[in-house]
Amino acid sequence: MEEYRLKDLVPTVLDEIFKKIDGMEKVEYTIVARDNLTCEIKKRYKYRTVFCRESGLSEATVRDTERKHKISYVTASKIAKALNSDIDILFDVQKRVVPYKTSYAEGMKKVIRNTLAEAANLGIVNKNYARKLYITTKHPDTEKVKSMTIEDAQKLVQVCAELDIRKRFIITFMLLTGVRKGEICGLDWSDIDFENKTVSIRRQYEAVSKKGLILKEPKTKSSIRTFEIPDILIALLKEYREWYENKRKELGRLWQGEDNILVARNGKRLHPTTVRNWLDEALELAGLPHCSVHSLRHTNITILIASGVSPVTVAGRVGHAKVSTTMDIYADFLGSSDREASGKLNDYFTMDSRKEKASNG
Repeated sequence: MEEYRLKDLVPTVLDEIFKKIDGMEKVEYTIVARDNLTCEIKKRYKYRTVFCRESGLSEATVRDTERKHKISYVTASKIAKALNSDIDILFDVQKRVVPYKTSYAEGMKKVIRNTLAEAANLGIVNKNYARKLYITTKHPDTEKVKSMTIEDAQKLVQVCAELDIRKRFIITFMLLTGVRKGEICGLDWSDIDFENKTVSIRRQYEAVSKKGLILKEPKTKSSIRTFEIPDILIALLKEYREWYENKRKELGRLWQGEDNILVARNGKRLHPTTVRNWLDEALELAGLPHCSVHSLRHTNITILIASGVSPVTVAGRVGHAKVSTTMDIYADFLGSSDREASGKLNDYFTMDSRKEKASNG
């Protein structure tokens, strides 16, 4: 980032800065030990305990590394240094460039806004031009909807069958309903109507500044909704509930859950960031490219649109405040559906005219 004087931060400059922040990327590594790592440790140190003392790593970490568990770049560097070797010789290193999370980018913008607000209060600058009054920021989804193809979505659901029931349930549920991460983490069993096959979204579980993780009202009034869910989810919910009840009995007094559906090991409400980790695991198992948890929501919506479901129905199911929100964000997909509808009308009436000519001829 370039250096700026506070008085230089006018709307046009801030707009460029915010765009740069939105475009920031980072490198993520997937590092797994090669088969020769254990031999190298024994060759140089003979005993693992000696190697651990030299490298500064715990025996558990080194043991897991030898068992081909994924490790961080920092850990791999320490091991390579202790063995006086290159990382690439000891480890299979894969790296990918991914964008920073939206929350991280928004945090950086918030720092700029707060700094300028304080500068304005002290009279250092005339106005805080970082306020939303002066800077119009589009939701990143309005620029490009990132969703999975139907083939990749099907592959992901198939792979989920190999995961434990909690991971399988949450990924499949999000993909087939389009609910937000905070909404599914806020679900209680009382929100599920098995008889009518519906789910009600009444709250969300999210991290709030200075308050921590709390239950709060959904994003908008329209986000409070009830909609029908397919039979495949009803069956999965019943299977999951059987596991849930068995787990609660197993833990007995140690169980700290209440009516919450998604649970951590002790029964407490599941932390929303855990969903991210579980999705990464499923994507890697399926051999699919990285995508955000929110992409499951996008995928659900685009599948509904491609299937001919009206934008009004889609907006109601996913909790968009206005149908225009659905129309704006998913314009490309709606355009494709519109062209498909036009093509079908053309084929239909062309076919009718041909039949009429054939009967007259």
